[in-house]
Amino acid sequence: GHGDDRIRVAGDKGIIEVKEGKTTLVTNDNPPVSIDTTPSRFFFPDFISHIEKKGNCLLSAEDSFYSTEVVLKARLSADEKRTIVGIKE
Repeated sequence: GHGDDRIRVAGDKGIIEVKEGKTTLVTNDNPPVSIDTTPSRFFFPDFISHIEKKGNCLLSAEDSFYSTEVVLKARLSADEKRTIVGIKE
């Protein structure tokens, strides 16, 4: 990156945007709000703890598969320039 990387996710209740290391939530009802996105837990150490039977994973296997499904369908939607339906909630 060149310091200009960003991601914006739009939904029916607002937009969340990450750019320059800062996260902002924008909704129709409120002015933009900065959000602290510093994780309280980290995936890899939690995964190792789970394997060693010393703790629980941050994400379940079901959550991981669902996230993968969403990302693959988002990519397909972008590639084909059309709406993809069928993602369970």
